[in-house]
Amino acid sequence: NGVQFTVPAAPADEAAGQQQSEAAPAAPAAAGATVAQRAFFYVENNGNEGTTRTPGSVIWTNGEREGLPTIEGDVSVDELGIGMKMVIRKNVDETLSASHVIDILFDLPDDFTGNGIEAVRQVVFKPTEEEQGNALIAEPARISDTFFIVALYDLPEAEAANAQIMRERPWIDLPIAYTTGRRALLTIE
Repeated sequence: NGVQFTVPAAPADEAAGQQQSEAAPAAPAAAGATVAQRAFFYVENNGNEGTTRTPGSVIWTNGEREGLPTIEGDVSVDELGIGMKMVIRKNVDETLSASHVIDILFDLPDDFTGNGIEAVRQVVFKPTEEEQGNALIAEPARISDTFFIVALYDLPEAEAANAQIMRERPWIDLPIAYTTGRRALLTIE
């Protein structure tokens, strides 16, 4: 969708931790194991004020649904009262032309300034928090104000490209459009 969002450089104290994380990527977790990582929520400010960056966290778990393995991420941005659950799973719906589906469910506070989420633009995997990445070959769809799915195309070339992107890039960007028109970005390690 061509959404561009500039991520400011991480503060020095976090940059040291990030370099350590990039130098030694975490080994894949065993089934049922959990892995804690960082998350950041960027919100576009009005006018020339730039972007605000609020730290959060994500807990990744290998799970199972309908007898198939899943990868589940539970994101929490406590300072803003925002939560998000992401589930990456193999598609079992024969009416949907997708190899895999990513379910994205937001938990927003009653006083959420965006009045809801209009869209999740795409899912981008990238090498570091600050670098640009590659969008998955997929189609996002809005189910409700807080629930979205992203269907990954099932053409062999798309499946191979998506698998390579997800395997090689440890950071995920979710560009978000609020109902008010304001933009945000959830970046997940």
